[in-house]
Amino acid sequence: MSCSTRLSRLSFEEAKKWYAIYGAQDNVGFLVGPGWRSMPLVSREAVYRWMIRWIKNSRVNFHEQPVRLYTENELRVTPSGNVEEEAGSRKHYQLLVADFHAKQHRGTIPELTAKLRDFRIPTDGSAPGNGGPAGHVDGSNQLDAPNCCSRAALSISVRARRLYRSGQRTE
Repeated sequence: MSCSTRLSRLSFEEAKKWYAIYGAQDNVGFLVGPGWRSMPLVSREAVYRWMIRWIKNSRVNFHEQPVRLYTENELRVTPSGNVEEEAGSRKHYQLLVADFHAKQHRGTIPELTAKLRDFRIPTDGSAPGNGGPAGHVDGSNQLDAPNCCSRAALSISVRARRLYRSGQRTE
């Protein structure tokens, strides 16, 4: 028995004691299947038994049923076995981009306002930044403190805009 198997067994025994406190010691199990890195029949059936009992809440037959195994060639859907080599095929990232673009749409102002209200973001319904530094669609120089960082920053911006409109340069 390997060191990791012994340690696993110790952990299982400890877990079983804890489960026993609640009268559920039969609800935990331990299996070391044959082989090093495979999933032989005995291991698969132990998994089936556990899943049927605890997930399906049943005790029906857990034995593996015979199934037809197909060869690699029978499972191919293209002559080469590689879909990317087929004419007209697209790479995974191309499919994701196409899906993203297909879901994009320009929303309406009422949709945006409703979303902002869902997020509890106050809005008067106007677009941010319309009218430039003055902060108004009509271009007036009225200050609108709630829509800017600070009155001082807005005041500087309004003065710069006035100078720009008059043709004077600001340094």
